[in-house]
Amino acid sequence: MTRFLKPTTPFWLSPSDENEIDFYLKDAIRHNGHHLENLTSSITEKYTTFLNQSKILHVWNVITYSTIPLPLVTFDYLAIHTRIPNRRSSVTEAYKEDYNYVLKYPYSPIIVDVLGRYHPIEVCAVRVQV
Repeated sequence: MTRFLKPTTPFWLSPSDENEIDFYLKDAIRHNGHHLENLTSSITEKYTTFLNQSKILHVWNVITYSTIPLPLVTFDYLAIHTRIPNRRSSVTEAYKEDYNYVLKYPYSPIIVDVLGRYHPIEVCAVRVQV
C-alpha cells in the first residue's frame, strides 16, 4: 500500500509508526478491483466488516478531520443530510455548501457513523496496523 497517496494526519492523531499504514479508503477499494460508483450491497458489507476489525486503529474524515466511530458503509449515495430543521440536502450538496468541496464520485457509497454523520468514501482515511 505504499504506492497510495498518504492522507493528511489530523492534529489529534500522532504520526503513524513503522508498523502502521495510513491510506485513503477509496484507494484500497480501487486497488481491490472495485469501482467506487458500482459497489453492491454484499461488497459494502465486506468493507463495513473490514473497517470494524481490531487491526483498524482509526478511521477519519480528511475534510472535517473528525473521527468516524463504528463506521457502516451503505450504498445509498442519496443519503439525506438533515443538519438544519426543515432543510434537506444530499451529502454531495452539503459538502459543496459547507466545505466548498466537490465530490469526484457523487454516486459512491456513504459511510455512516454511530453518531449519524455521513462521510463520502472518497474523503475517508484509515490507519491499519500491519
